[in-house]
Amino acid sequence: ISGMPMDIAGRLLTQISAPVGTLVEDFGERRLVLADVTVKDEILLLLHSHYPDRQSQETVVTSLDRRARGTVTNRLNYLWADRSI
Repeated sequence: ISGMPMDIAGRLLTQISAPVGTLVEDFGERRLVLADVTVKDEILLLLHSHYPDRQSQETVVTSLDRRARGTVTNRLNYLWADRSI
């Protein structure tokens, strides 16, 4: 946050401190991340909203169907290799 304008830093802090439940809407078969974040962060928020239950790659791809399937699977592979998930 260092060096950022105050309004952007404030919005980031609001997103960080908000409970995941306010950032992820549950529609039963899929969940929608409401925050304007990167694909990587959207995946992490989505998985955190399911924690501690496991989720399949297909479930994640279905929930992020607004994003290109290849982008989502590439980010999932990156997060797995990085040991973030």
